[in-house]
Amino acid sequence: MNTVTIGGDMKVSRIGYGPTRIVDQNGNFGQPADRKASLAVLRAVVDAGVTFIDTAKAYKPGVCEEVITELRA
Repeated sequence: MNTVTIGGDMKVSRIGYGPTRIVDQNGNFGQPADRKASLAVLRAVVDAGVTFIDTAKAYKPGVCEEVITELRA
């Protein structure tokens, strides 16, 4: 996958992923309704070569980061 440099020295995949749908069920931001499915989506994204995952504050502060951290477990 092609990369781009951001911040002067960080190379990330040109295609990123915005995980809003893993924490937004019908407009209600919070914990994923199906955590296993959310983790499966994130694993597929990483397996596809995506290295930039946008954890914008609008996606419920802390929830996306918490779920993403579980990928390392």
